[in-house]
Amino acid sequence: MKYPNLKFVFDRRNVASLERLASVYLEVSFQRKRRDVPTGIRLFSNEWDDKKHVVNRIDSIELNTQLETTLSKVRKIMLKMQEEGEEFSLDKFDVYYKGLDNNGSFLDFMFDMIAKRPLTESTKRQHLVTYNMLVTFGKIQSFKDLTPTMIKAFDDHIRTDGVKKCQATIFNIHKRLKPYVREACERGYIKENPYDKFTVQAGKSKSREFLNMDEIQKIQSKSLNSQMDKIRDLFLFGCYTGMAYSDIENFNYEKDVVSSGGNYFIEAHRQKTNTSFYVMLLEPALKILKKYNNELPAISLQRYNTHLKTLGAFCGINKTLTSHLARHTFATTITLANDVPLEVVSRMLGHTNIKTTQIYAKVLNTSIERHMKELGQKMKKNKKKAAE
Repeated sequence: MKYPNLKFVFDRRNVASLERLASVYLEVSFQRKRRDVPTGIRLFSNEWDDKKHVVNRIDSIELNTQLETTLSKVRKIMLKMQEEGEEFSLDKFDVYYKGLDNNGSFLDFMFDMIAKRPLTESTKRQHLVTYNMLVTFGKIQSFKDLTPTMIKAFDDHIRTDGVKKCQATIFNIHKRLKPYVREACERGYIKENPYDKFTVQAGKSKSREFLNMDEIQKIQSKSLNSQMDKIRDLFLFGCYTGMAYSDIENFNYEKDVVSSGGNYFIEAHRQKTNTSFYVMLLEPALKILKKYNNELPAISLQRYNTHLKTLGAFCGINKTLTSHLARHTFATTITLANDVPLEVVSRMLGHTNIKTTQIYAKVLNTSIERHMKELGQKMKKNKKKAAE
């Protein structure tokens, strides 16, 4: 049997840059023809080395393990063809590759489904983290391994793998695994869903950090270079609109901004949930848009969050600045602390359930002080009236 050549290829179309991602494929070439097997990995231009593969990333080891899994999968197909006496051809390879779902490997099934599902890049990365946890666990590989006992063993593994996790994090790991187990059950690869007999408590979410007005003012007034100035503007735009970074990244002024009653509003859909949101552009947000002629600066989420840590240090903020901290700040300091009703905040944030918004409903000291001061004034007036 003649064998094909296998090699990983990055940026087939030569589009990668320090700001633009490109895909990594496993190239299967045979008799001057080729097939590109997707790996689900997308990188910036400085994150690939032809010999070392994924480099310059915190998750390089995990991603390189993912590449090895793809390579192992293709080699497994070639071995199966050899065992069945099949002469290799790319057309036959396609048949075996597409039919691998029925061959009993849940890991291969999950990996392919992650690549096929219409997920955002950030969500896909989270699902691949769960996939890699299964690979490391090593005891759930085929469909027959999907039993309540083995799911419990996986749960024990992620609780004792050396990295302390809160109950909410453990719940989310299972939450990302469940759709693929359910899909396997619906397709008939397993007779029953093991999660019908194994439940995971959601746990309590961590308290959401946010900035107070003094901290916002510190960031607004700090003198910065041009690059950090752009990072600051994007962060403050999130603070004053409540938009997640994926929504800021896809913001289009001409399409998303409407005028009503002399004010301007953003009316759009969230990238994560496709739910609509409607929020007024406050003066600080309008100034930022005007500064950039209504076209916000573009930067990848990974680099943005990295620069935000530097911004926080420059401004003397003792909290870790992240893209989502801006959203928390809008929900708490900008709106709820100024008595905007919870249901209105929920609509502006594009939440599908008001319970999600209630997480942000913190009682701030400033709110208590203001309300109690008003109460004290009312009581004085009432006492004065009574004395008259």
